[in-house]
Parts: sequence; structure tokens; C-alpha cells
Amino acid sequence: MATWCACDQPENLPKKKIKRPVENLKESVFFARRQDGKFLVERETGARRTGLFRLPLTGEEATGWPVLLETKYCITRYRVTLTCFAAPDGFCPPVETDDDRIWCLPEEAELLPVATPYRKVLRKLLHEPTLDA
Repeated sequence: MATWCACDQPENLPKKKIKRPVENLKESVFFARRQDGKFLVERETGARRTGLFRLPLTGEEATGWPVLLETKYCITRYRVTLTCFAAPDGFCPPVETDDDRIWCLPEEAELLPVATPYRKVLRKLLHEPTLDA
């Protein structure tokens, strides 16, 4: 090493940081649609995606709901499995303020500021043909 390194004390050089392990996360959302075709989205609350919309998060109420789709995405050191459930007709859980949720027409979906993982889910749910269509 001395032949190509100009450093007198290599032990004082900065050391590489230990790589943090990849964490697997699960995220559950629901897709609620009204009779008029509008679907429900809510504002993001975290610091990273402030100002964006997403599909509403589910809690234990989603137990037994049918899974519409499941997708995976990576963000920094996280591997996220995003599961989207079909909400029953008329389902809309209470929120602190209605300003956090809006009902959108499918043609408005492309105009919404939405993070890429949710946009991909919305595109699949709104634009892919179904057996009953």
C-alpha cells in the first residue's frame, strides 16, 4: 500500500460507516369508492411526503376485507409491502378534520400530487379492465 498511498498514518483515515440493515415494513391501505365513482384519498402526515395524497391507511377494521392488490417498493433502506384492501360499500372511518380527506373522480387522479407507489396502485385500480366491466 505504501507504494501508491501518500498517507503516513493510514489508521487515521476516515472509516467507512457500518451499513444499516434493510428493514421490511408492511403498509395497509384501503380503496373506497362511492356510487358516483369517486374514490377516497387523504393527505400525508409525515415530514417526508407533506403536501402529497395517499390512499387511506387501514387498521384492524380491514380484517376479512378482500385484497385488491399487493405490491412492493423500496425507499432508502426500507423494503415496503403495500397491501390495498377493498373497503365495503359506504365505509369511511372518522377523521379529526374532513380537510385531510377528499373524494376524487377517476379522471382527477392524474392531477393529484401522489407519491409514486400510491400512483401505481391508483392506476391499476382505476384503469385496468375488470371482469365486471
